[in-house]
Amino acid sequence: MPGSTSHLTIEDLVANESLGLAVVVPGDLETRVRGAHTMEIDNPARWLEPGWLMLTTGLRFVGNSDPAVQVRLVEELRAARVAGLAFGVDVHFPQVPPMLVEAAQEHQLTLLTVAAEVPFLQVESFVNRSLASAETYLVKRALWLQTDLLSALGSDQPLTTLVSRIGAIIKGMAIVYDEAGAVVTSTGAGPARLVWAEIRAREPRRQRFTVGRWHVATRPTVLGGMGYWIAIGSFRESVLDDLAEPILDSAQRLLAAIRGASALQATQARTEAAELLTRLRGVVEPNEIPSLWDRLGQFRFRPQAPLRAFVSARLPHAGADSGINEGLLDELAQEAQSQGLPIIFRPREADDVVGLVGLGADSAALLEWAEGLAGPHHVGVSEPFTDLGLARRSFRDARRASLVAQRRTNQRAPFRTRSTAGPRTTGMVVRFEDVDLATWLMSSRSSQAIHDKTQQQLGDLLDRPDLADTAVAYLATGLDIQRTALRLFLHPNSVRYRLRRIEEIVEAPITSPSVLANLYLAFHDRLADEDSRDEPAPDGLQ
Repeated sequence: MPGSTSHLTIEDLVANESLGLAVVVPGDLETRVRGAHTMEIDNPARWLEPGWLMLTTGLRFVGNSDPAVQVRLVEELRAARVAGLAFGVDVHFPQVPPMLVEAAQEHQLTLLTVAAEVPFLQVESFVNRSLASAETYLVKRALWLQTDLLSALGSDQPLTTLVSRIGAIIKGMAIVYDEAGAVVTSTGAGPARLVWAEIRAREPRRQRFTVGRWHVATRPTVLGGMGYWIAIGSFRESVLDDLAEPILDSAQRLLAAIRGASALQATQARTEAAELLTRLRGVVEPNEIPSLWDRLGQFRFRPQAPLRAFVSARLPHAGADSGINEGLLDELAQEAQSQGLPIIFRPREADDVVGLVGLGADSAALLEWAEGLAGPHHVGVSEPFTDLGLARRSFRDARRASLVAQRRTNQRAPFRTRSTAGPRTTGMVVRFEDVDLATWLMSSRSSQAIHDKTQQQLGDLLDRPDLADTAVAYLATGLDIQRTALRLFLHPNSVRYRLRRIEEIVEAPITSPSVLANLYLAFHDRLADEDSRDEPAPDGLQ
């Protein structure tokens, strides 16, 4: 095959001295030549395919001095996207007619001369032989393209690697869009938004168009029921003529392979993560710790680096679409990967709880990730730990922290207007180290058990809402009678009277440590709610 390019060009023909070709109007010498044919009839463009070279002796111009005929020929050939026009000199004309040269210059059509001693058949035969060898080259090139692009499957980021390699091959841009027009991944400094606007303005099929200086080829595809678009672009149209179809064909097949490989890899990773979490939630013997760290290393955890366990539980009033499904697991895994966060998680096994249990590297990224999960979930996070022998205890602490989150979001206080607004619609993240001793102790008992015990010990007090409110306000204000009176809109003496009535019911001084401890635990949830009472209330509730 002539030249070093992947196809035959006008420049290759001119470079071959045996063909006797000379350039009159250069046009685009890198234009691909797909065939050559001699034409002396009128309206020759309708018999020529794009990329063909037309050869003529100018017979149609003999005896016709109308320059419009020559101009019309150039216009027709340009509209048909032929590679160029080769004019045989010293047959009917000693040189190319001036009007034909002028029209070729105006329309940027490549115009050549063929020496009188060179038969047209010699040019046609050379082109045909070159194209035959080019077909063999194209097969080899297609295999090379597929091999090069297939290697992207072994990358940690196969889609990004695939797109980057496509961009490098065409020395231009490559973009993958989702069906909404968001850029999934891209390479090259192309006008991504303008390209998408052009895609949406056309029929949803294979497309070729230009955006500014960019020549663009696109291809729609469907993966897992979701629509995507692949777009590639180059400043040189000949690059797309040559490479667009094989690259887009390969890319379309590889995207399906990447999705399949990613799905398989994700399934395997989830299975391994579930087994690893089950092992860590059990009793871990000292001799098992090194192998467990090795297994964690597969998920990018660094040996001996601090870890945190976490447990989530879906809010009771969350919608049905907030459950744990494959889509959510994929989304959470991708979010963690984008943040560089080592993490493993799986759905909780408890039949009556919808949520996750997992382990993550102790970092700000983990807490940020947990905040994202806390939309429809409560999330409890353990203290940092490095000894895998303590993992079981850390998972228990994380579960208690999640119970604390549930108790805090379900608190009620009858004298606080905002507390009657209804159940909380978003979850919260609670770190175990932020949980005080009383809250920690109470998180180990169910709300019903705490209610029953409180009723048993302080039923008579709870039957008197005015006294219960006084006890809560008294504790919330640090046992300050004056502040309690202000909070309850009472005279201080009225507060003192109510406190004496409480002492009669509990049969002990209200300042007794044991009485204060019991009252604090009994009204723990209401007191936690009181901690933020002085914050501005929502509009209309102040």
